[in-house]
Amino acid sequence: MEEELLQLKGEKEAEKRAASINELKAESKSQLKSQIENGGKNICNDEILGIAISDVEITDGMKVEDIVNCAKRNYEKRYKAIFGDGASPSINQFAETGEEQAKSRREAFKELMKSRGKLPKTK
Repeated sequence: MEEELLQLKGEKEAEKRAASINELKAESKSQLKSQIENGGKNICNDEILGIAISDVEITDGMKVEDIVNCAKRNYEKRYKAIFGDGASPSINQFAETGEEQAKSRREAFKELMKSRGKLPKTK
């Protein structure tokens, strides 16, 4: 009888731990997805995100931030493995420089077209 109670107690503890881990994974996945999407500026690949989160070995005492940091590295590694070295998942918290980069690229393109004679040169 006591063995059965101990076994039930152990099963109950295991269920609680599993539920806690699932909650941590769900919260981490949500937080990482919002970081990747960066306010709608990027697209998140949900399949790679799921793999990246499941690759993290969650131990007792881990916080959501710890899981997100590990999963972020996994996401980038998996994304590049699938889409190649040129591809970048763009996990960038400082995406404000995107407009500056786009403007400098446009200017460089204009200069290239001017040097080829496709656009009139300005003085």
